Amino acid sequence: APAPPPARQAFRNSSLQSWGITTMESEEDGRYHAFVDTLSNNCGLGSWITNSQIIHATSDAPTGPFAMHEVVLPVFHSNPQLVRHTDGPYLLFTIGQTNTTASYQSDCRTSPPTPSSCAPMSIFPPRCYTGNRIELHHASSLDGPWQLLTLADGSSDILPGGTNPAPYVTSNGSVVLAFTGQGVPGVG
Repeated sequence: APAPPPARQAFRNSSLQSWGITTMESEEDGRYHAFVDTLSNNCGLGSWITNSQIIHATSDAPTGPFAMHEVVLPVFHSNPQLVRHTDGPYLLFTIGQTNTTASYQSDCRTSPPTPSSCAPMSIFPPRCYTGNRIELHHASSLDGPWQLLTLADGSSDILPGGTNPAPYVTSNGSVVLAFTGQGVPGVG
């Protein structure tokens, strides 16, 4: 059986399981903003592949408690990592895919279905799982709106085959991204 939760938690919502949080103090309002990996539909951690979404929460203290405001990135997005670029915009890296057909998210299954509509991907077996790809959303405020970075070829996969992004912004504005390579040609 699971252990009882600690008396004080940074984020707790009785209808959302959560794991993974990234926080930052806002220069605009002095509050702390968190982006939390949560599971939709009151599903458990075992269904993270089909139900992960990112919510925005705020607090007056860096340790919380954080109060949920909204879902900012719906199913399927996971593993949020937030940094601020030297030019000002906030950068929110996640694994997952925007505009995923997520009709399977309501039943808390532990793996996505493989309907015939799932097109084969070049470096993955033909399936609907979209976690091994990294996307980048950006906003001028921690309150959003968050916009998906789209590449010149029209895709949003800044790193197909990558997972667990860990971004770092250098003093010259370059963004260095450490990640786990799962299916990236020549990596992992």
